[in-house]
Amino acid sequence: MALKAIPNPLRNPVQGPDSSDRSRLGEYLTHIGNCADCHDGASTDGKALPYAGGQVISDHGEKAAASANLTPDPSGIPYYDEALFIRVMRTGHVGRGKLAAAMPWRYFRDFSDDDLKSVFSYLRTLRPVKHHVDNTEPVSYCKVCGQRHGGGELNQ
Repeated sequence: MALKAIPNPLRNPVQGPDSSDRSRLGEYLTHIGNCADCHDGASTDGKALPYAGGQVISDHGEKAAASANLTPDPSGIPYYDEALFIRVMRTGHVGRGKLAAAMPWRYFRDFSDDDLKSVFSYLRTLRPVKHHVDNTEPVSYCKVCGQRHGGGELNQ
């Protein structure tokens, strides 16, 4: 599958939500950043898996990778704190590994710290979804989403 969406540059001012509510601002930013286009999934019975990842994406001949589960479930990114989230979004690296080429982190790296903190705050409000997705694991069938992605066999 090709990358579904790349955020378009803004050319005019856009009315945003009340920035005093960090989570609502984060929801707005993830919406205009089209994050759900890649990170939303669906279960094998057709139920939505918001921000639970698993969509296999390839980018210009690069190795295919599945989008990450961004929910606070233990199979997602519960170990992230604000500082790690900001570092990953600025550098494209998690520890010694790097994000898949299809992840357009370069479009988000110049967000202000406050905006990235808002996105992180919003992600923390999401319903946890048990869906193990790990691009460092062998590709296998996933019973949760019906896709073949890294770590798929870990989902029962």
